[in-house]
Amino acid sequence: MGSRGPQRKPRALRLVEGDRGHQKRNAAEPMPPPIEPGRPAAMTVEAGRVWDGLAPGLLQLGVLTEWDGELFGAFCEAVVTRRRAVELIAPGLVLRGREGQVVVNPGWRVFRDATLLVARLGAQFGLSPASRTLLQGNLGGLDADDEDALFTPVRG
Repeated sequence: MGSRGPQRKPRALRLVEGDRGHQKRNAAEPMPPPIEPGRPAAMTVEAGRVWDGLAPGLLQLGVLTEWDGELFGAFCEAVVTRRRAVELIAPGLVLRGREGQVVVNPGWRVFRDATLLVARLGAQFGLSPASRTLLQGNLGGLDADDEDALFTPVRG
């Protein structure tokens, strides 16, 4: 059985959101080196464009690291799949089946599944609307000793 409760957020994401220790911290949390991740080798051209649009900002915030390349690549591919699914559902949400019956457009399932995946993976990088409203600072090159000087939580 898995652990209970919400999944823990990485230290960098908690700091960007303004949480400076109101929860237990893992003092032994592994920290990846501050190296830009390379794109996954199997990434499509369209997903590469998504990567190029979002990665610089996430790198600047310290949320995207060398260890996150494959997961962020999966997010980028899910964004492309979602965009392509829009074309599949363009004829309508319902279609005529082989025998003339009304059926749900199968593209709708692709769109729904890709949207859920984009939301789930995007939340890992602070890309959900709730996480975005909490972003407050720049983590580039942040040391543990610098946390208090750089972040003032916004409560409201």
